[in-house]
Amino acid sequence: MSASFGLDIAGMTDTGRVRSHNEDSIGWDLTRNLAVLADGMGGHCAGDVASKMAVDGVLREYRSVGSDSVDDKAAIARLLDHINDDIYRSAQADSDCSRMGTTLVMACLNGDHITVAHAGDSRVYRFRHGQIEQLTEDHSLVRQLIEQGTMTKEDAENSRYSNVITRALGVRVGCEIEINQYQVEIDDVYLLCSDGLSNKVSDESMRLLLDDSNGDWAQTGQALVDQANQAGGEDNISVVLAVVITTL
Repeated sequence: MSASFGLDIAGMTDTGRVRSHNEDSIGWDLTRNLAVLADGMGGHCAGDVASKMAVDGVLREYRSVGSDSVDDKAAIARLLDHINDDIYRSAQADSDCSRMGTTLVMACLNGDHITVAHAGDSRVYRFRHGQIEQLTEDHSLVRQLIEQGTMTKEDAENSRYSNVITRALGVRVGCEIEINQYQVEIDDVYLLCSDGLSNKVSDESMRLLLDDSNGDWAQTGQALVDQANQAGGEDNISVVLAVVITTL
């Protein structure tokens, strides 16, 4: 009998060393093999409202319909478009939440493949056979400028536009979500993170910490957060580690 796949998930979110409150949200559902992370933005602490709405919305929708019903890309896009509109309407109805929005990354395992959806500059990495690979590309202004050849990667690191994102949930009616699917292997580690981690911890440092985990993923997640804080911790820092396991 062939093996069935599942996810073992650990995660944590940290305010960081500079900001007074945390606008990131994380969540997961082991029964649905689902992990989700969002990094909110907006005045009057509205970013945490948007990110929580996004995470809670994804978990709620998956629990109500089941992962099999939203396994195809079109269904996931509809689900996230519905959540986008909920956030947008809330922003329009409450002046304290005006212009709020959020990035989103989510990963859901179904059968032998994992579906990754994202908007904004939160990321998903895959750690496999000792190597790390960034699966998502930032939806950001600096990335567009780099692709156009008008900015170098070195210039981008210090650009005043480094935090300008080009896609997010809740900022307008309708949203553009990037969705991709990947075949999984046992012991794959899918790292979801906000830019509070990826802006401070290099890919190689992430790789070394993941390679040294010894299967203690909660401790590894904390080590990643600690390293981002040691590098300055100017932003909120969130990490979710989803590890592919066999259930049979």
